[in-house]
Order: sequence, then structure tokens, then C-alpha cells
Amino acid sequence: MDIRTPEEYTEERIADGLNINFYAPDFKKQLNGLDKNKKYIYHCRSGGRSARAVPIFKELGFKEVLELDGGINNWKNFYPTISSSK
Repeated sequence: MDIRTPEEYTEERIADGLNINFYAPDFKKQLNGLDKNKKYIYHCRSGGRSARAVPIFKELGFKEVLELDGGINNWKNFYPTISSSK
């Protein structure tokens, strides 16, 4: 799950990622619509937003969520991403 903005997601993303904007006014509502019993791995750009999302996931009762350390910036040091053509 990619919690960056839609613009960031469009520029570069991890394949098959679900985008839910952390800054969206209905962020909690969108998360609340997901199956809380599934496992989720989530990330932002570098780790700031995803660290702030931890208490939100807990508050909403998610059973297993894992934060991608260092966000997509760290991911792309080891794995490919999908980039938009500019």
C-alpha cells in the first residue's frame, strides 16, 4: 500500500501497489473499508508519513501491517519501480 499522494504514485511506484493518500481528508475512511484481517505492507517516500500512519492502523484495528523501512526511496536501491514517462 502506497500512502503517498496520487501525483507521487503516478511518477513512480512499486508494481501492484494500492494508493491511498495519507493527506486525503478521508484517509481513515478509505483504510476502514479494507479487510483488517489481511496483511498489509505500506510505504511512503522516505518513512515520515508511514511512521505517522502506525497509530492510525492500530486505532482502526488492523491485525498485521508492516512498514517498508525507508519508503520507496530505500526500495528502489534494491528493486525496480514503475516510472511514468515524462
